[in-house]
Amino acid sequence: MTLADVLALSAALLATCGGLAALFLMLPVLAPRKVAQARAAALASPVGTCLTGLLGTGLGLVLAGVAGNAARGPVRLLAFLIVLGLLSTLAVGGAAVAGELGRRIAHHSGAANPAHTALGAAVLLFACLVPLVGWFVVLPITTALLLGAGFRGLLPSPAALPDPLPAS
Repeated sequence: MTLADVLALSAALLATCGGLAALFLMLPVLAPRKVAQARAAALASPVGTCLTGLLGTGLGLVLAGVAGNAARGPVRLLAFLIVLGLLSTLAVGGAAVAGELGRRIAHHSGAANPAHTALGAAVLLFACLVPLVGWFVVLPITTALLLGAGFRGLLPSPAALPDPLPAS
């Protein structure tokens, strides 16, 4: 590995982190209800949210693996769409958790603003970049939490579901 390879990898990593932070900043503006739902889910039950993330990710990756090993092109496209859905779900959960983390770091009692979300995203991303502990402890737990919050934010809440019709 040459110095050019190291520099290229560092630039790619910085671009990815910057892109994630920008996505975390953009989503509360585009989908405020879903991000608020994801935030509420992560705050209400962090362990349950992590377990939801692990279960959803496992199921999604198994389905993507099965679809990816298909012989025909259109079915292989399904694998890409499943992974894209998982990444989108992670982004919704990331926006919620980054906003809450930044709000707590700033000791702010109101709603998270873009500065809080940027601060939280920076802390999340840099914590995951720490060698060994960040890679093998913080990153998996954070990913499970973000995916779980995203799943819970995107799926309809029990309060949003219509009441069943009474039996006659």
